[in-house]
Amino acid sequence: MLHLETPHLVLELVDPHSPPYDLLTVFNSNPDFLEATRGEALSAFDLPDVKTFIQSATSHAYDRCLAIRLRETGALIGAAVVVAPHDSQAYPWLGLLILDSAWQGRGLGAEAVQAIEEGLTQEGWTEVHLCVLEASFRARAFWERQGYSVYGERRDREGRACWLLCKLLAVGEPQHG
Repeated sequence: MLHLETPHLVLELVDPHSPPYDLLTVFNSNPDFLEATRGEALSAFDLPDVKTFIQSATSHAYDRCLAIRLRETGALIGAAVVVAPHDSQAYPWLGLLILDSAWQGRGLGAEAVQAIEEGLTQEGWTEVHLCVLEASFRARAFWERQGYSVYGERRDREGRACWLLCKLLAVGEPQHG
């Protein structure tokens, strides 16, 4: 899953040494993400935060940080993190999917998810898991529309309450045209 293409998007590996400016814009454009991850103060991310994110999301051989770009212009509009397999489990996790708020509500998030799922399916994975902060009701609704089901709750590394979601993948069947 080094390079995925959809009708409107290109998803490609983030170079761990690439400048974080574009991702900084994506992270700070999204008030729901800021509120869920930073708390009520809505403090913005800064460049060191994004550099830390990139380093963390590319630090292991099984971590894949994907830049989500518009196919037509190459503009960076989002990012995703795929951990396949998760370091403590025998299946992959989606660690993050974020789109610039200006590009939300256009079906591009769903298109990115379908591409990632297809890439995982082609690698032979039969299921994928993710965690959604309980503070992010819109994110849970998005994932449920993509076919994910809640199967549990837990606290993340920072002690925040989360829902655990899972989706079974249809091995060998493309999920988008």
